[in-house]
Amino acid sequence: MTAVNPEPQMLRYERRSTFVATLSAGHFLAALYYFAQRLIFTGRVRMKKIALIATCFVLASCKTQISTDLFTTDLVAATEAEAVTAPLVIGMEAGSEQKCKETADTVLIAVQSQFDSAEFIGCETVDFTTFARFRVQAEIVAYDGDAPSITAPFSIGVRSEGAAYHISYLTNPTGARAIWDALPKEMTEYRTYELKPFLSAVLNNDLRETVSITTDDVYADGVPIQGTATRDLPRRDQVELSMSDVTNAAFGTVANASHIVTFTLSN
Repeated sequence: MTAVNPEPQMLRYERRSTFVATLSAGHFLAALYYFAQRLIFTGRVRMKKIALIATCFVLASCKTQISTDLFTTDLVAATEAEAVTAPLVIGMEAGSEQKCKETADTVLIAVQSQFDSAEFIGCETVDFTTFARFRVQAEIVAYDGDAPSITAPFSIGVRSEGAAYHISYLTNPTGARAIWDALPKEMTEYRTYELKPFLSAVLNNDLRETVSITTDDVYADGVPIQGTATRDLPRRDQVELSMSDVTNAAFGTVANASHIVTFTLSN
């Protein structure tokens, strides 16, 4: 019997395997190329969407600065039926300083839909976050009892109780939402509305006497003050107050008023 040499069969098998492997690799590379092109195409579309999302920096799961300069004489005058306003700065989070400048005019129109006096005052970066800042004139609202309902997105409330004046931020959530609704659709369609404020205020004592001020869980001139604390504020002096995280989180969600400070006259 003649022995059969298995080498040619093995060689044919190896060649066929090599051919199949080459063919499979070719199909794989073709498929890989196809999917790569699809990713590039869809990536461009997604990048456009991301660019649109980056331009949206108003009250939509973004940080919103709300700050004001208050004067004791104005606050007292408001309780005496005098029409008084306070400068309010609304800082809206921007993706970058470039985005801030590019979209400032568009957002200004939205802010002006609720505050006729609104003006863009520039971009500011705080702790690596850029804000587009708008200055408006907010009404100082005097009231008795519970905090009143207001029509503007934000106002300053003052309640007098003898020689004490309780100062608060007031908000109308519907009015704040109206700024968002006034924005172009392409700036809001990929975002969910949420007010995320950071409240602060500077109280200036321009009365002719020293007043006593009382605060609750604030930062006073950058120093954390836990609980209720009282101190003097001399004539022509000022104090910068930043609200706590708890106060910020509650404002506009579970509370439409947030206490800033109480000042008490000495006589």
